[in-house]
Amino acid sequence: MKKRDFLFLALAGFAILVARPVSARENAHLYLDSGFMGRPVTFNQFGGTVRLGLEKDSLLGPNELDITLDNYATGTFEDYELQPEVVSLKWQETINLSFNGITVGLPQACTPSAWTNCKLFVEKNGEWKPLDSERVYGDVKLRMGKAQAGYMQQGFASWYKYKDCKCAASPDFPKGSLVNVESLASGKCVTVRINDFGPERDIFPDRVIDLDASAFKDLAPLGAGVIKVKVSPVVIKMD
Repeated sequence: MKKRDFLFLALAGFAILVARPVSARENAHLYLDSGFMGRPVTFNQFGGTVRLGLEKDSLLGPNELDITLDNYATGTFEDYELQPEVVSLKWQETINLSFNGITVGLPQACTPSAWTNCKLFVEKNGEWKPLDSERVYGDVKLRMGKAQAGYMQQGFASWYKYKDCKCAASPDFPKGSLVNVESLASGKCVTVRINDFGPERDIFPDRVIDLDASAFKDLAPLGAGVIKVKVSPVVIKMD
């Protein structure tokens, strides 16, 4: 028998019975009586992994909600990497839900920033489909997708002999940022500090970074000229 987390909530007070999750699965059960009708409520479940938001008119009557948190294998959808945390919501009485639905967030799975886009995905007919917002309706299975934003992730790396340092020029990252560069051919990696701007994207549209010769040699011989790489930020230097 699987262990479950029970959370009993009432207008006059609340009682909590917590059990340790078994394997990768965690469960919670919410009893939502008439005290939760007509007022907004936010629930943070599983140590803040799942955030549920009810508006004042989300419930048309008392209801119960089963919440299950599982870990799935990561996947991809276009530029998004689907995160392993998967939350399932199952209502006892969907007829007692309004058309406003509820909001669901998985803040630990993805934090939006100038360099990261977060998008909620829902499972439909065995496939993961992106949602336009965090608002969902009825019984659903959800996970978060994460995509890097604001820079070119893959392209060609060239080299120059300048300061004999683990440094590089980038058209995307501010000076002082640390960037990881991985050769797609060999899998070798080097972390460089951005100390200059370039190559110009309008002249070299497929050039993602220009490495100092010392850094380039960690990935490939200088005679290779240019190589295909993937870049990812380690530390972004913000002004």
